[in-house]
Order: sequence, then structure tokens, then C-alpha cells
Amino acid sequence: MSLTDGIDTRSESRRADISSMFGSNVTYNLGDSQHTKSDYTSDITLYAPEVIEIQYPKISSEDQLYPLCLFNSFGLEWNADEKNENGVMVVIEWHGAMVFGEDYPNAYIRSTDVFPDTGKTCINPQMFDGIPDTALCTLTILRGSIENELVNGYSCKLVAESHQCIQFILIRNVKKNEA
Repeated sequence: MSLTDGIDTRSESRRADISSMFGSNVTYNLGDSQHTKSDYTSDITLYAPEVIEIQYPKISSEDQLYPLCLFNSFGLEWNADEKNENGVMVVIEWHGAMVFGEDYPNAYIRSTDVFPDTGKTCINPQMFDGIPDTALCTLTILRGSIENELVNGYSCKLVAESHQCIQFILIRNVKKNEA
């Protein structure tokens, strides 16, 4: 007996390969698969934006695993999608972890902002309010589309989104070495 016994691997691979839908309009047909002529079905088309990828700060090796990012000049770059009219959402989270000093086990801060999908922005320093120097934070950037539709009395929500996360060390205090 093999691991694939009883599984239609052709349909499994079709479901798993959805990468081609990103960057294009996708049409969904909502309705009962056993529908009759009187049943309601609906075709909904939404734009599935391109898969988002952070280009800066870029983590390309283990020694860059946690980039140092200044709270007042945090530049962020990603692959822009000119067809995406919804913009991108940036989420900053801190769960109380510190690189230096003691952790704050009961702390949790989340800030969000939305930017035009131009491929770059400077994050508003207010997004880091309440987060101390050398805090280990997570940045999530995402873009997508969402449609709500009522089908046969049921509310259906269609979502096409992609996101990417990186962890970084927030730097607030920079001291100059005076010679």
C-alpha cells in the first residue's frame, strides 16, 4: 500500500498549484453543485494581486536574519503591482521579546497602516509607539482582494491574498562615536 492509495493525485496537484491565478482576474461560480434551474448561482470575478515579496530589508543569509531597523527612517520595498487598486497593508507586531534586556511577557502591540502599491514606502514612526529599543518585532506586508456575496441565503466571502513576514530588531537609540 502506498501513501497515495485512495487519493486522486491529479486533483491534489491541481488544487495545490494556484500560483497561476495571482496577477490575474479570477472568476468563481458560487452555487449548489446539485442546483436546479430555480436555484441561484453567481459568477464573481475578482483580481488576485501578484504574490508580494519584500525586497528591502532583504534577508538573504543567516547573518542578516534579524535586520536592524531605525524607527524614524524605516524604509520598506516590495514588488509593486500596478493593477492592485487596494493598496498594501503593513502590520507591525511586538510580543514582548527583547534582544537586550529582559522580555516583557505580558506585552503585545500591533499597529497597521495601508499604503498605495507603489513598491516602496517609509513607515510612519508612530507605528512603533510603545515598542522599546532593541525589541524583536515582526513586520507583515500583504495585499489582496475580497468580495462578499449572498448565495442561496448564505453569506460567502471570497479572498485572494498573499503576504510575507520578516522579523527585525527595532532601533531607537543610536549613539555617535566622537573621536
